[in-house]
Amino acid sequence: MIRIRKEDDKRRRFLAYCIFLLILLVLLAFVIFYLMLFSDMYGGKGLINKPGGSSGNSGGVVIGEAKSIDTIIDLEKLDTLEDKALVPVGYKDLSFSNGREIVEEAEFTVAVSWKEKNDNYGITKEGRLSIISTAIIDGAVEYSYLVNVEIIAPETIILNGDPVIVKFIVTLTEPPAEADYSSIVGKNIRILNAYNININ
Repeated sequence: MIRIRKEDDKRRRFLAYCIFLLILLVLLAFVIFYLMLFSDMYGGKGLINKPGGSSGNSGGVVIGEAKSIDTIIDLEKLDTLEDKALVPVGYKDLSFSNGREIVEEAEFTVAVSWKEKNDNYGITKEGRLSIISTAIIDGAVEYSYLVNVEIIAPETIILNGDPVIVKFIVTLTEPPAEADYSSIVGKNIRILNAYNININ
């Protein structure tokens, strides 16, 4: 009985010793793997080079920082609407105005240029031109919804390129009542345009 117990103790010690050696081998393998990956061993290169690493034949390039270029939108009005009186469609022959040309559709054009503000690097870049128009009837703002503005413009514009021509067509919806029409007769219409360029 004592002999069986001694053999069991020997087996347990042997098993514990084997487990200890196995754990030690796994740890040793992990340490060697770590050293190969993340450090220079015996003057040799590791598998992964750190940025700006030590000598060797590894190459690289630093990502440069871009300069900021300020740009402006330059507008040139090509015509005027000062001598025109706008009336709803179908009312031209029924209307009169003091010395002004009566029109059912008022058109004006603007040359839009996209330029560098100060320095001229000569860069050409394509952008998407968007324009939002708001019409306001001076002295009768509540009736501004009667003014319609159609915009005909190219979709793209080139930085430092040729100007693009934007055409605005202004029309007037017939007011719902004569009293409403009387409230806007002789008033000036202001067209406020917001120009925006999105870079692709």
